[in-house]
Formats: sequence, C-alpha cells, structure tokens
Amino acid sequence: MESAWTFKLGLNFLLPVILFVLYDTLARMPSTDAATLFLTTLHGLHPSLTFTMELPVNRRIPFFGIEIIKNRKEIKTQVRRK
Repeated sequence: MESAWTFKLGLNFLLPVILFVLYDTLARMPSTDAATLFLTTLHGLHPSLTFTMELPVNRRIPFFGIEIIKNRKEIKTQVRRK
C-alpha cells in the first residue's frame, strides 16, 4: 500500500519523497540501472530541472563535505578534506 509520502514515477520500485526545493540529496537505489532510470525520469518532469548522480568509488561517496564509507554491513563517515 502506498502512503502519502511514497511517489511512484512509473518505475518498478517506490521512493519516499518529500516535495520541496532540493540542493543536495542522498538516495539509496537498488542498482545503478535503477538510479539511471530514476535520473532520466526526473529530467523528464520539467525542462528547468537538472540533476546529477554520483556513484561510489571504492565503497566511498562524497556528500556535504563528508565521505560516506560502506564497510561490509557498517556505514562510517569522515570529514572530507581537499
């Protein structure tokens, strides 16, 4: 059953969505193909919307000045320095 906070964009998976202006957001997707499909769907919603996607490298992904690290079943964070 879909709640008021679940939005289905014609994809085969559901995402919880809060509607407001987004500058940066982090979403876990079931696969890279699903993330690409989601990104393509978002771009098709309105011509002025622009989104980018970053994929993890060596199980690490930068987000808001920190680095999120997935180590087996554990998630760690550390301050990212340039």
